Amino acid sequence: MTAILRDDGNATATLNADTDYPLGTVDGRVSLDEGGAPHVVGSLTAPLPDDAALLDQLDPRTLRRVTLEVTAERVDGFGSTVNRTFDLGLRSAQIDEDAATVTLTLESDEALLIDDVWLGDTSNTDALAYQSSLRAIIDNVVLDRIGAALEPGTTDTPFYVLFDARNLLENPGGDVNASAIVSAGNSSFARETVKVRTGAGSIRVANGVAGLYAVMLDSTTSATGGAHTVSEGDERNFSVWASCNVAHNAYIGIRWLDSSGNPIGSDVLATPVALAPSSWKRISVSGVAPAGAARMKPIVWGNAPTGGFLLYLDDMVLADTVELVDAFDGDTPDTLEYGYNWEGTPGVTRSSRTALIDRAPDLLHWKPGVSAWAFVQPIVQAAGFRLLCDEQRKWWLVDGAGYLAHGMTQLSFGAHITRASTGISRDGDWFDAALVRYRWRDPEGNQQERIDWFAAPGWTRARTFDIEAPYPGPGRAAYKVKRAEGLGRTATVEAPLDLTVTPSQALRLNLPNIPELFGVTRAVEFDLGTFRMSVESRGLTDVPSGAWILANPTLTWAAVDPGTTWAEATPDDSTIFD
Repeated sequence: MTAILRDDGNATATLNADTDYPLGTVDGRVSLDEGGAPHVVGSLTAPLPDDAALLDQLDPRTLRRVTLEVTAERVDGFGSTVNRTFDLGLRSAQIDEDAATVTLTLESDEALLIDDVWLGDTSNTDALAYQSSLRAIIDNVVLDRIGAALEPGTTDTPFYVLFDARNLLENPGGDVNASAIVSAGNSSFARETVKVRTGAGSIRVANGVAGLYAVMLDSTTSATGGAHTVSEGDERNFSVWASCNVAHNAYIGIRWLDSSGNPIGSDVLATPVALAPSSWKRISVSGVAPAGAARMKPIVWGNAPTGGFLLYLDDMVLADTVELVDAFDGDTPDTLEYGYNWEGTPGVTRSSRTALIDRAPDLLHWKPGVSAWAFVQPIVQAAGFRLLCDEQRKWWLVDGAGYLAHGMTQLSFGAHITRASTGISRDGDWFDAALVRYRWRDPEGNQQERIDWFAAPGWTRARTFDIEAPYPGPGRAAYKVKRAEGLGRTATVEAPLDLTVTPSQALRLNLPNIPELFGVTRAVEFDLGTFRMSVESRGLTDVPSGAWILANPTLTWAAVDPGTTWAEATPDDSTIFD
């Protein structure tokens, strides 16, 4: 049971600037809200400093910080105390000359991400490189900009943008034959069945002597004599998995041609990749067809070393996008995200990849004028997670619906609670169905709209939400319904300040005239003038007497008499729960 606290304590603040400036004893409030951004906000009133240097440093435009130290004494018979430190950013400083005080507004570091707006003429696409891990997106694209990183944890998920794509190569792996391959220089080619990355084969290129080699991947179905047909503005990404029997630098590129087959401008080249024996590496290059382009050829080339070599090519993709696409063909197994099909005869025709979840590609494009917080929040919430920064400047990625903070808040009327209000309502924040409407403009400036909805079985009240962000795929509506499940019954209680209370903790309330309640602490506000607190709840559930959850939490299965039945095993059974 939470110990009763005296209605007094001590709260002091220090301005962290060029040096540390003590502000002395402060009054005010600090609140923590699991649904708030920023997660922690505070308003402190301190005596007006007579130090001119200190007053000069109270300038929030220079990213000042304030450390708040709060101590409260427990009434436990031993005179023990609880301490809690808040490291918050200074947002404003208001001087009251008549009262000779200064009032400081403080916030946790979500405020820095709200301030951080992407400036530029084009979108930041750095997140595309980290799609295998949401944590990696947050760390490398968002938090790194403010010198922060997530605390260690296992909460993570891949977050791939999903879009349809075609592999325009008709022989992408050499699994059937070596058709549509044209070599130049001193090289020859054939289908390989031993040195294979995936599938039933690969393409083996042999160069018996030192010198230039080139491999062009033609189209057997094109009406333009082997080159792939394009039009001005068409996007292409060419990628190859390559290996070699000797150390070798390999190039790949895209050659644009006019309608007569003449090259247009210079070839688009990828950075050469060093190949080593007995390993596979991927090389990729992207380009957009220039004016006058009617055909294109993907090419692999280089200079064979002295004595020649054997070069192996597998899992090749010529995609109709500039984005790097994971290697696929019509034989690639379907997943929950994509379906794969050949467009004709398996193994020797083009193939397609169809997105089974509608997740807009530009979701991971951080657009000019958008804050870091507005960019990352739709992604985090679509995954069912929550991103927060605590009062110690520690960043956490947690399960948005199921996360519980360490500890438990236990409050009883008469013992702790001095004031309480409870209620039950189907209005307000409670609902059991949700529809989320996403609206945004794509990179071409077209207005887009997508719908995500979810309803609990037998639902009776729906809420709609409009989000100005690219569609992240389904999930946010279900997340909102899950979060709203227990909002019908609410309680707000006041009690002596307990510095161990924090949002997302399990909450246990004993109030007169109603059953014992279990739920979650949604928010807490500490009053540093009266040293009292206000606690708000969510997800409250009535717990009848005799429920197992009321048992001694230290009870183990070994302590229960094997002959005791479930009906006999209640918290009132002193033989079990003493």
